[in-house]
Amino acid sequence: MSTAQRTVGPQTSLYAIFGSPIRHAMSPVIQNSAFARHGLDAVMIALEADTESFEELFAPLKKAANFKGFVFTMPVKTLAMRFMDDVSPEAAIIGATNCAARGAGGGLTAYNTDSIGFWTSVRTRCRAEETIDSAFIMGAGGMARAAIAQLALQGVSRITVANRAEDKSFIADLEAFGERLRRHCPSVSLELTGWEPSEWSRFTCEAKLIANCSANGMNGKGDLDSTFPFSSVRDDAIFCEAVYEPLETPFIIKAGELGHRTVHGIELLTHQGANAFFKWTGIHADPELMQSDIENYRASIGRS
Repeated sequence: MSTAQRTVGPQTSLYAIFGSPIRHAMSPVIQNSAFARHGLDAVMIALEADTESFEELFAPLKKAANFKGFVFTMPVKTLAMRFMDDVSPEAAIIGATNCAARGAGGGLTAYNTDSIGFWTSVRTRCRAEETIDSAFIMGAGGMARAAIAQLALQGVSRITVANRAEDKSFIADLEAFGERLRRHCPSVSLELTGWEPSEWSRFTCEAKLIANCSANGMNGKGDLDSTFPFSSVRDDAIFCEAVYEPLETPFIIKAGELGHRTVHGIELLTHQGANAFFKWTGIHADPELMQSDIENYRASIGRS
């Protein structure tokens, strides 16, 4: 069934993404393309919602049985947790959900497919028997916590997080996250360090996985390509970039030029989308096709 032939009718399964701003969200692009590709009578819509308007918009849709799933983006990922009937382990640790699926009984289960997608995209660069025992994460916001939670759930025992000093409320929130993490994964060692790249070598020399989950590099504004201590990194380290605007950051380009395996931000985006699609439909969507959908869409609107 092509996109042009699709008609929304009374039997159509509905999905919605909530967030603000919402106009640049890629979820409707990849999910609607996937629905059409797999011949499903389903459609995703985008709804502008901030923390003040979210409950008014979401509460009635939660009761509507033909809404089968939801996506939550900033700034409502944490708020959405209040409306869930069940919570997956990764969402419980993170304290935020970006995906909800309606179960057979009508209730909604919260997932964090940013977390799951991070791990599955990294595993595409690994040999089947290869293990990741240590990680160095830059940033401590939502994407970083999603990555940390999944790393801990997957048995990564040593995780170091580099972040700038923040206000007291941010630190308290981060400490609460650490407590939830240790409660679910008591064997994990989580260490925090400041944003001083010149001091990172003692951590990066041991890390099998290095991930930029900060905003450094977004929209071409960043300096990690020149400040990160690449010379201290082990030869078999995998580099991961969460930023996908631009599609290739100088940081991840340099890591690749130095011979490291790399995971780009758009891959995290499409792997989380594929995981969400599976939660809703039971069908394994192809992340590479989702990436093509994004690239084709961006080209159609004049964005490279």
